[in-house]
Amino acid sequence: MPFVEAARQRARQLPAGDATRVLLDYMLAHAVGVQNARSWNAIQAELHENDIRMSKEQFQQTILAETRRGQIWIGSTDHGRRRGYFLIQDHGDAMTARNFIADRIAAQQANLNNLDQLIQIQWPPGAQAQ
Repeated sequence: MPFVEAARQRARQLPAGDATRVLLDYMLAHAVGVQNARSWNAIQAELHENDIRMSKEQFQQTILAETRRGQIWIGSTDHGRRRGYFLIQDHGDAMTARNFIADRIAAQQANLNNLDQLIQIQWPPGAQAQ
């Protein structure tokens, strides 16, 4: 899957000034590959320069979520010097993004398991009806 080419095509389809286009243009110029990952602060500064005000949570719930539903994948990582967001360019980038998400899912699964145990302690099976 040509992640970078998909980002180029999508950017060309969007109007100038659109938040997703501004982000994709920035990432195509500066954040292709995990070695060029950009921090949220750098991304937010670029958005601000283009009169787009967006919190990290808004970015994650809109642009990031939207692009990940299609063929554009903005990867992310929180390890080492390469912390930040990047466009996947090669297999190594894809595996970095995949491992980051798998680790987050595993942490949430551990939280869910803990909650399930606490529910069982507080409300043992059969005790709910009483």
